[in-house]
Amino acid sequence: MSDRDQTLKQFNEDLSDEEKESLACFMVVEYLTPKIVTADLLHQTLSSKDFKLYSQANHIKEIRELRKLIKKEAEDLMVQYTYSNGSIRGFRS
Repeated sequence: MSDRDQTLKQFNEDLSDEEKESLACFMVVEYLTPKIVTADLLHQTLSSKDFKLYSQANHIKEIRELRKLIKKEAEDLMVQYTYSNGSIRGFRS
């Protein structure tokens, strides 16, 4: 995955299905992260009564849990990939 062209924003070789799945999981984690941070900031700004009326605190909790679950899955995929390919070069968590 480290063999890529930054200018063209593409990989120089085709990715395996395992690599695509790992990359997709990490992309979901990164997508969810700012949503959690924004919700946390909103919760700090509003009183608890306002927060419960205008946003769904439960929804934020579910996003946190989903992010945690996807991140664990991505890390597990990365471990499986490194065992099957014998190298951890190019992976960063």
